[in-house]
Amino acid sequence: MNNLKILIVEDEVISAMFLQEYLERIGYEVIDTLSTGEEAIELVETHKPDLVLMDIMLKGNMTGIDTAKIIYPKYNIPIIYLTAYSDEDTIKKTKETGPFGYLVKPIEEHTLKATIEMAINKHREENDLKKNNNWLTTLIENVSDGLISTDMNGLIRFINNEAEKITGLKKDNIINKNFFDLIYLVDSSTNRPIEKNILFLIKEGIEIKLPNKINISTSLVKNIPVHIGMSLIYAQNNDIYGIIFTIKKLDMQTNNTSQMLKIPDVLGICSFCKKIKDDNGSWGQIETFIQRTLNIRFSHCICPECTEKYYSDLKKD
Repeated sequence: MNNLKILIVEDEVISAMFLQEYLERIGYEVIDTLSTGEEAIELVETHKPDLVLMDIMLKGNMTGIDTAKIIYPKYNIPIIYLTAYSDEDTIKKTKETGPFGYLVKPIEEHTLKATIEMAINKHREENDLKKNNNWLTTLIENVSDGLISTDMNGLIRFINNEAEKITGLKKDNIINKNFFDLIYLVDSSTNRPIEKNILFLIKEGIEIKLPNKINISTSLVKNIPVHIGMSLIYAQNNDIYGIIFTIKKLDMQTNNTSQMLKIPDVLGICSFCKKIKDDNGSWGQIETFIQRTLNIRFSHCICPECTEKYYSDLKKD
């Protein structure tokens, strides 16, 4: 950790000199000492230090807090504040910039080293957490099933790409809105709506089982057949604080396999009457076999060739 590059932003020359001496004595590299926020932002962009020691009060038009508001979000460089004041108001003003530590003047060498090491470790842990969160978010966004999470009041906290496609709803328009106000669920076997108070029932400890097949409707899609699963999200104290709805879109075509016959590799067909021999050894009309096997309905008509062949005399008359 002693190969860190550190930028000092301090408008008191003597304090900056002593601070640089301390840092170099314990093995850190000081890339520069500056007295204004404007100079600090310019140098950070070109030299990318590992850490900035920033006085809260600076020369120029920017305070240390103003400068930190630009440096940390844009360049992800941790900042430790230097201050002659440790009062509550001063600390409160710096909190919104996410500081990684404070050093109260006059600064002691052992305190300086410990504060720097804690700041660097904290920053490394935060970066690792961000990477893991980004990886997890990317994974969830691109799974094949739709995912929607809500709190126990039904307010939507997250929706992934597939759920957006199924519902037609867009993330930016529905976050923090009620799931059951936006998404209408109907039991496809009974055509009865799913009760909106299921979250209340879950809170009361009542086990809820959704139907296997549900039709989902929103303001943008109607009667989309889906399967919906529910998973509870627990806090560390085992309290339920949310639900994840898993939405899998079902094939809209009828596929009642219990009413379909197995089609053999070779079909027997009569050379004269064209009847089909099915897998039970029974002979039947070809249209009957196709209808039972493929669930296709027929409408009888006469093709042009047969019309010409069998009804040509009628035309002449």
